[in-house]
Amino acid sequence: MHTVGLGFCGIKNFCTAMDLPPSVSQKSYERILRKINLASREVADNSMKNAAKEEVSASGSNEICVSGDGTWKTRRHTSRIGVCSVIGDVTGKVIDVAVLSSYCKGCEKWRGPKSGHSYEE
Repeated sequence: MHTVGLGFCGIKNFCTAMDLPPSVSQKSYERILRKINLASREVADNSMKNAAKEEVSASGSNEICVSGDGTWKTRRHTSRIGVCSVIGDVTGKVIDVAVLSSYCKGCEKWRGPKSGHSYEE
């Protein structure tokens, strides 16, 4: 269900509609997602390290040429999340990615004056 964007509520609704017993609890569901996220990150990191090594060996030098590409989520034109990637010129493989955010919870939490000792900390 998570892969189609329905998440935990989607699983509950699906089980109810199909007259199936309840699925896993919210806590178990989140634990499963954390494990999947950790495994996915590890696979992605290894893949990008291998892609960087391939790019270096294909170019014959440690100085490689790369291309960068990025995008911001544009739904309702109020996006705060973006993705940037670095792609090798010779192999065309992704060497690195970064998820970007224009939102900072710490900055949003601070509502006091914008000067003084507390603000500097």
